[in-house]
Amino acid sequence: MKKILVFFPVFLIVQGLFSQAITIDQYPEDLMIDDQCILSSPETHPDVIDYIDINGNGIASSTCGAIITPWTVDNITWSDFGCGFWDAFIEWRVEDTCGNFENVSSHIYITENSMPYFNTYPSDITINCGDPNNQITLDNWINNLGGGILEIPCNYDLDTFIMYFPTLESCPFNGTMDVEFEIITCNGPAEMATATVTFISNTIEFSQVSSSFSESDSNAQICLESNAELFQDVDVEITLQSNSTATNGADFGPLSTIETYTFVAGPLGSQCFDIVLIDDIIVETTETIDLKITGLSSPTNEEIIGPNADLIISITDNDDDDGDGLENSVDNCPQNFNPFQEDIDQDGIGDLCDSLNTVSQAAEIADNLYLNKIYSGVILKDQSNKCWMITVQLDGSLKTTLVTCPN
Repeated sequence: MKKILVFFPVFLIVQGLFSQAITIDQYPEDLMIDDQCILSSPETHPDVIDYIDINGNGIASSTCGAIITPWTVDNITWSDFGCGFWDAFIEWRVEDTCGNFENVSSHIYITENSMPYFNTYPSDITINCGDPNNQITLDNWINNLGGGILEIPCNYDLDTFIMYFPTLESCPFNGTMDVEFEIITCNGPAEMATATVTFISNTIEFSQVSSSFSESDSNAQICLESNAELFQDVDVEITLQSNSTATNGADFGPLSTIETYTFVAGPLGSQCFDIVLIDDIIVETTETIDLKITGLSSPTNEEIIGPNADLIISITDNDDDDGDGLENSVDNCPQNFNPFQEDIDQDGIGDLCDSLNTVSQAAEIADNLYLNKIYSGVILKDQSNKCWMITVQLDGSLKTTLVTCPN
């Protein structure tokens, strides 16, 4: 039998071994989707569908036949990382009409970008340290996000983190504290809002730091006030200061060194008390009663002494109209300055304001009265029965000298 040998050109065999029918001219691009509420079925997202329809923007060519489009998705594996974050691994199969194929891959990343937010921000709150329900009020405010309204898209699971959490341990005090409400999602911080808690302690103080009265007034009124609603009676200790110039028991009072007044619980307002004033006949300069709030006492001791803790009460003696040093009630001429109270006819009306001074006639001398002895003079009695001798000095002026009354 005769063998027939067929020889193929060597270059054709080499070309068949080393040539590649399909070339990936552009590999598929990874797809990044930043969208809202992609919590389930990400494969139905229109961007995913479009991405697959265009082969992920991949481009291939073939030396044998045409590329079959679209490419075949051999496998797509979705991984749910939670909180709307997905990762898809896609395996593509690229074929030509000659039956050649290549495998390539790409990724799809989906990130949720919708975050909760405050539709209405938290409101500030004022807490009265003396209110027995203040802790409940504060807790409710905290638990309700300070009255803020949160918009929550996509049914997120949320956590709330509160920074600088306020407590009532530091009450009573007057001041503010900022509270930060931070909304946390599984993707991290989403929203933050700040509101202010104002703490008010019931301060008890005088309504004013000074007041003026006349000695002829029957009472001097002192008023205490609270800066907020008072939920319990408060005993206010008021101390009479030693630097008071008015005399206790003579000009006012009498008062104990420490007096206690009860401020009755109730709404914001003031309560007043009276100090009795004593009108004497002694002319005095303006005098003061100096008072100081030195202590507060209540069942819970939630109150503090306010800044106006000192009160100066001025008492003006206005009973000496002519300013001659004698009270109107004992002044024989209250509208005319006559400190010596001259009353020649002793009718109780001072000479300055007596139009009819009538005196009894002791003796009548028809001619001049001549006293020829040196240092001799006329002796007269004053209203207090003291004797004064009137003599003439070298310059002709008269001099009065207190002498013993003659028998």
